[in-house]
Amino acid sequence: MQKLQGIFGPIPTFLNNEGFIDFDGNERSIKNLLETDIDGLFILGTTGEFPYFTMEEKKDYLNIVNTHLNQPKQIVCCVSHWTLKNAIELTEFALEKGFKCISASLPLYFPISEEGIYEYYRVLRKTIDNYDASIPFIFYHIPVFSATIDVKPEIIINLADEGVIQGVNTSTSDLEHCRQIIENTSEDFSFLCGTESLLIQGYRDGKINTEFDGGIFSGANIMPYTYKILFQATIMENRDEFARIWPLVDEFISLFDHGLTYLPQITKYAMKIVGYEIEDTVKSPLGVINNRIQKQTISIIRSIQSFWGSMRI
Repeated sequence: MQKLQGIFGPIPTFLNNEGFIDFDGNERSIKNLLETDIDGLFILGTTGEFPYFTMEEKKDYLNIVNTHLNQPKQIVCCVSHWTLKNAIELTEFALEKGFKCISASLPLYFPISEEGIYEYYRVLRKTIDNYDASIPFIFYHIPVFSATIDVKPEIIINLADEGVIQGVNTSTSDLEHCRQIIENTSEDFSFLCGTESLLIQGYRDGKINTEFDGGIFSGANIMPYTYKILFQATIMENRDEFARIWPLVDEFISLFDHGLTYLPQITKYAMKIVGYEIEDTVKSPLGVINNRIQKQTISIIRSIQSFWGSMRI
């Protein structure tokens, strides 16, 4: 199985002013982002507003992304849905369309038992195996959604040992949680950092971040070059370079101090500012960002462009 490595952009799902999927806007944005310094895309994740789209809308979006599967960069398809039945249906659809890497988070809302977690991922793995057993399956761990059970490291380790999952994309800020996973899984297992706070904690720890295989960061959609350079400094233990680049990332992610609920809105607006031909419309009932946040976003992006002396950030 192909191991996931490098920086992935969790690309938003772009809408037109009426709130429907913008086919042309998504087509252009996917193509443009794949031509940047990042190593691949992660679609229909948190930044992609996955809980707010119907099954048919998700399928429509996969049909757009499908046209880009022949290029060399990896595209990870998140098949998360409210029910296991629908997650299976979306997995089958994605596989039929040619996607070569699948990811899924747990259904949100009610707590899920450990047995339920194992069953959920085993069933989806079986669905994948029925199509192609060589396709990697990534556990999408989003601990900020506290309604679901706290996923202990041993659950991820056990699923890896069983061959159910081949990697994890985690948004935890618990460095010890990550350390246990990294130290108890094989070299073929992909550990993907899903939050900048975890990356800086690993840097301060002094060693564990060099074991990260990659990262999936919303900011990589806007600043692919910056995130690529930062991650290279991370795994090469180039602490001076990391310290030089980190303030740019830190300045950008300060935008999300306004709250996780603004993640899709700020990401879309920032992509629009750096030149993507899209609308920053989000799925109802999500709200829009106010003028103050818009001005702050513009100011930060211009500051980063000034640092590099280029529009390529």
